[in-house]
Amino acid sequence: MFTGEKDVNFTRLTLSDIEKVRPLLTKATNRLCDNTVGGLFMWRDFFDSHYFIDENQTLFIRHKVDGEYMFSIPLGKDIKKNILKVDSMCKEKGVPLVFCIVSSDELKILQEMYGRLEINPERDWFDYLYEARNIVSLSGRKYAGQRNHINRFKRFYPGYSFNLIDGSNIKKIRDFLEEYYSKNIMEDAIGIEEKAKVFEVIDNYERYGMVGGFISVDDKVVSISVGEIVYDTLFIHIEKADTDYHGAYQMIVNEYAKNISTPETKYINREEDVGREGLRISKMSYHPLRLLEKYTVKVLPT
Repeated sequence: MFTGEKDVNFTRLTLSDIEKVRPLLTKATNRLCDNTVGGLFMWRDFFDSHYFIDENQTLFIRHKVDGEYMFSIPLGKDIKKNILKVDSMCKEKGVPLVFCIVSSDELKILQEMYGRLEINPERDWFDYLYEARNIVSLSGRKYAGQRNHINRFKRFYPGYSFNLIDGSNIKKIRDFLEEYYSKNIMEDAIGIEEKAKVFEVIDNYERYGMVGGFISVDDKVVSISVGEIVYDTLFIHIEKADTDYHGAYQMIVNEYAKNISTPETKYINREEDVGREGLRISKMSYHPLRLLEKYTVKVLPT
């Protein structure tokens, strides 16, 4: 077990920790999806995530990537003091001080604190942030392609409906996902983990506390979206569609935004593309307001 500063013991992040960790995630000062329940817990096993909460209710998260310990920037009141606490842990353990999932603003703080840094932008993990009003309205020439797909869907399936996911239809959602993954085989490590956690969310829907919606045609589910709202941002954690139904993806993107956004929702975070070219093209086609950068930063000896 990684220990440091005598009383610091990191424990593996599990589903039972959601309610303990959820309120601490709201201390994040950026809109990165990694600082949400879905973003953290759905990737906790892939990144071997462990956590520690100190006496000031600061959340420390440690990951292990390719055998190397890395830390998220601690979530608490005094960011520099908490960074130094991680520094002390690493010195005591005799391991390099490495931070991951570092936002642009957090990078500036590290640059102020340390003289020598090795900085690596993780482009495959940048988040796509959109203005909510644009995804809701899809107005203007730049969204003509999305509107064409949606209009075609509505012509072909005039009886479609959008519904919220709840206990009465959760089995239908699971059946849809079983069929989806039978057609879309995930063989890479990221895909395998994604599939496992998508089913985990559905099987533990109330515990995750997310809000989901789906589009059905003739009582058949053809697309789903699941996410959560944190302050002014709607985070999309799961988005799947049956491409046999032309326009099903464009429909769920638009319908979910229209039905789940609140008057306070200013932004929609549709997360990263994990380096998949098709996903990158698709997400760029919705004209993000900006990409939220994430960096891995190693503090070098001076």
